[in-house]
Amino acid sequence: MAKITDIMEQFALECDAFIASAVFDPATGQGIIDKSVVEKFDPAVPNAYMSEVIKENEKALAALKANARTIDYLITTNNMYIVMRAIEGTKFYQGCAIMRTGNLGMTREIMKKYESRFSAELKKM
Repeated sequence: MAKITDIMEQFALECDAFIASAVFDPATGQGIIDKSVVEKFDPAVPNAYMSEVIKENEKALAALKANARTIDYLITTNNMYIVMRAIEGTKFYQGCAIMRTGNLGMTREIMKKYESRFSAELKKM
């Protein structure tokens, strides 16, 4: 498990205005790994709520008969961006929160860059 921890640490260092990130199972809300610069941050509750957002979106796509797979979700608040991205080849998602002063486009690109690394480690679990 040390390898996935190293990947998350490297990811956090590359993200400008980083607040927190977690890899989680959207079916259960169970977190696999997380990192935060916020003291006493417990990712369990946000993971569970984000999982519900993903499940509801999947229901909506099914109802629309859209034959589409969601790549990512963006939530914009007054002081942060939250991006949830499907990790290709796995059932997991990565969530990442950055301050609004950060570069959203760059964060999305960094998430894409790390996707294969997370995927390879998750498949070993």
